[in-house]
Amino acid sequence: MRVTIGATALLVACGSTPEYDGLLEPPAHGLQVTSEPFVLEPGQETTRCFHVNLGNAEQLDVVRFETNQRPGQHHFNIFMSDLEREDGFGPCPDEFELFVGARPIVDGSSGAVDYAFPDGMAFPLPKDTLIIMQLHWINVTDQPAEQQFALNLHTAEGPVATEVDLYGFTTLEITLPPNERTTIQKDCVMRDNIGLLSMSSHFHQRGVLATTAVMRDGAPADQVYSNERWDDPDVEFFERPIAIKNGDVIRFACTYENRDDFTVEYGPSASDEMCFVFGYYFPKKGLIPCF
Repeated sequence: MRVTIGATALLVACGSTPEYDGLLEPPAHGLQVTSEPFVLEPGQETTRCFHVNLGNAEQLDVVRFETNQRPGQHHFNIFMSDLEREDGFGPCPDEFELFVGARPIVDGSSGAVDYAFPDGMAFPLPKDTLIIMQLHWINVTDQPAEQQFALNLHTAEGPVATEVDLYGFTTLEITLPPNERTTIQKDCVMRDNIGLLSMSSHFHQRGVLATTAVMRDGAPADQVYSNERWDDPDVEFFERPIAIKNGDVIRFACTYENRDDFTVEYGPSASDEMCFVFGYYFPKKGLIPCF
């Protein structure tokens, strides 16, 4: 595992420490965290969690999240946490810990992500943050494949006027009959006045369309997002933040083509399905969920 602060590399002992391998150039101002490499055998699928105690003595204001990984990653979730974990690969948070001791800060699918916030905005990481990388990998080749993940935390060089946070919407009620096209839809009633900065989505290989619309005071639905790719979903950075008021409804939907001869339901495996919509908003009011 590697933590890089600015241009100075701090190597943290947790088993063998890999040399910098070109996954990402370290940020000019901030931290880089890279997981230990491991080998995935042909046809193997696994979800592993890699832990990094940043040891930051004060709050870090992150102005840009940037990731990269080796081929084979299916999706990832990055959490900030105050749980106690040793550096390196270890147990992923259970359902209870995800609610009380860990919360997402970056999510993505098989492609690299690059989330930069508008000037004067940043995502705060509190003192002594534990970073948990939840990494889902699949080796679809006939050869062993080395896997590794890198995260850049670009930090502000001066004061930040506005703190941002994350929203995340999903549904667990996914049932896809065999050999059918199915759309799963859910409405989320908003209880805060916020501005949406970005939006992305996540589903698995049966997903063919994800959409999101905003409904205000009985007006026609205003579609704000659409994505047709499961492997590298579109990330929409809104040129002007989308204003959301208390009582507005955000409707998201995922459409699937299940060409298998069996029913598919919600789950984390590539043989299951998911439907997520997530992104960043301001001003910070904590994680805004809808399940």
